[in-house]
Amino acid sequence: MREIKENIVYPARFQTESGGGVRITFPDFPELLVIAGDWQEGMELAQRQLALAVIDRLDSGRELPAVAGPHEAMEGPPAAIPSAELVYLHIWLPYFRSDMREVYVKKSVTIPQWLDLLAKKSGLNFSAALVRGIKEELGIRERKDI
Repeated sequence: MREIKENIVYPARFQTESGGGVRITFPDFPELLVIAGDWQEGMELAQRQLALAVIDRLDSGRELPAVAGPHEAMEGPPAAIPSAELVYLHIWLPYFRSDMREVYVKKSVTIPQWLDLLAKKSGLNFSAALVRGIKEELGIRERKDI
């Protein structure tokens, strides 16, 4: 039985788009692409996508690719874009395995401005409130797997 490391690090190329967003590619996982609104969101989404890809490969018995060095990681498209910056993302497998039990998806919602102001002032967690509201509408008291 092969030993699986708990800490995994892979490079990601962050490229600022002309519209202000960020495009993230992974030299060692060419099938992955993340588009984010800004660097902070990009870091979070990229780390989660990378964790999903690593866990998927490990769970299906496939080998993980060798980690590209800085020079290798910046070669080839889309690295030809001069705005590319290299970031090494750390994945601690125990955390992501436990976090992946419930997968969340991002939704964009529109609410009245006055309600937004009151909710922010009270420190309301919008995601938690939306989940509670949807569960209430559906009559769900606990998680149900599909």
